[in-house]
Parts: sequence; C-alpha cells; structure tokens
Amino acid sequence: MKAFLLLLLFNSFFVFISAQQIDIDKKKELAAEYSSLSVRYQFRTDSLNSVISRWVKYCGVSEPNFRMKILSHIAQDKSVDSIINVESFAFIVNYLYRVKLGEKDSSDLRLEYQTNAIFYGFIPIGEDFDEFTQKYALKLRELTTLDAVDTLFLQLYSNNIDTFLNAIETDDNLQKANVKSLYDNEMKSIASLPDGNVSIGLGLWTPIGNMAILGVHPSVQLQLGVYGKKVFADIAIETRFLQSANSYLVNAPNIGMVNSERFFSVYLGVQPGYVFF
Repeated sequence: MKAFLLLLLFNSFFVFISAQQIDIDKKKELAAEYSSLSVRYQFRTDSLNSVISRWVKYCGVSEPNFRMKILSHIAQDKSVDSIINVESFAFIVNYLYRVKLGEKDSSDLRLEYQTNAIFYGFIPIGEDFDEFTQKYALKLRELTTLDAVDTLFLQLYSNNIDTFLNAIETDDNLQKANVKSLYDNEMKSIASLPDGNVSIGLGLWTPIGNMAILGVHPSVQLQLGVYGKKVFADIAIETRFLQSANSYLVNAPNIGMVNSERFFSVYLGVQPGYVFF
C-alpha cells in the first residue's frame, strides 16, 4: 500500500511538472505571436489595443507587454503616468536589467532566457521585439506632444539609460509624477537596508607574560558584520593552532599532572558599536 501511494505521489508530481512545462511552452508561443502582432499593428490603434489586452489576458502582465502599452499610450497621446504603480515600476527595473544583460554574448543570453523565461515575460532578450521597441521609442521622440513622463520613458526604451536615470533624479518637471514618487520611495527603502560585511584575517598570535611559554602561533579569523545607519555588530571567530613552542604541565581530569605540547584555541566574540559622527 505504501509503495502504491509513493508511486501515485510521484506520478502526480510528474503530471504537475509536465503540465507546468506545457503551460510555459504555450505562453512562449502566445507571447511570440502577440509581440509580432503588436509590431504589425503599431499604426492601427484599435487593433494594437486589442492585441495588448489579449496578450495580458493569456500571458499575464509582463515587462514586454507593459513596455508596449507605454509606447502605445505615448503614440496615442494618452497619460502614461496614470498607469504607473508599484507593480509597473518593477517592470522598469526588469527592463534595466534586460538592457544590462544585452551586453553579454548571445549564447549567454539564450541560456539566461531559457532559465528565467517567466521573469522576462516569455520574450527573448536582445532579439526582434527588443530591437523594434528601441527603434519605435526613437521614432516617437520626434512627436511634439510629449510631456516630461513621456520623454522619460522614451529615453528608457531607446536605451539611453544614463539619461533616464539622470532625469528621474534631477528633472524638476517630474517632481509630481507617480514614477518619480515610486523611484524616491524605492531609493529610500534601499538606503534604509542594513549593510553587511565579511572579512577573513590571517596573522600571528603572540602571547605575553606566563602565556609566553606557548610561543607564537598562526591565527585565522572570520568576521561577519551588519551595519545600520548608526549601529553595527560583528561576530568574530578566530582559531590558533600548531604545537606549543615548549612543553607545559596540564592538570588532566582523572589523570593528574601531565606534560603536553599540544595547542589549539578558538575565540568567539560579538563586537557591537555605535557611530557618533
């Protein structure tokens, strides 16, 4: 009975994994189809809006269809800032990461995409759709109806990343924009996160006084720390080893006094602190 249940459980798991893979493969096909249709219907507003809606419906909201929706809004002179929220801001970060990855070799890009297809919205990195949206964004920059938010996103999607980052930080025309508010909140959250450090130290332990009989020993230290704005704490682990330079007497339990040259020690400590200035 137990063997039958295990077999049933294994088969159920296999069916689940197979079904999940079929679903991913289907979404890859649909995403490829809808991205291709969005290119074909870029100048037909109603058709393009319908394609984007169906893309979202059958593949879920993703960075590529969000990108196409932004470009469509700009082309139709619709408000872009009104559709920016926390979820969509994550797609901006996703696109920045996609552009950064585009600097890698094509074989690396294919492996990255195959491993994380869901994260990339089932659209391969640096291929036809990415090339189209970059050229489309460059073309839309010629429009005379652009506001500051439109211009910001066109800088992003035409891959002028440095200009985009500089604008979102310094452009006064973006002060009241949702995208600026979300960016500032994200930067505050990142700034409030504690920093960590890891260090490895090598040295010599030199005892003094009565301990000098043990001689000099090499030491290895591992230190882990967390730093907040003002408070920090380190955990240090240090070991000292090798034979003693001289023999010494040890009062061993149940044996009495014996000579020994063995030596090994471990130091474990917590080192808290506060930054005053």
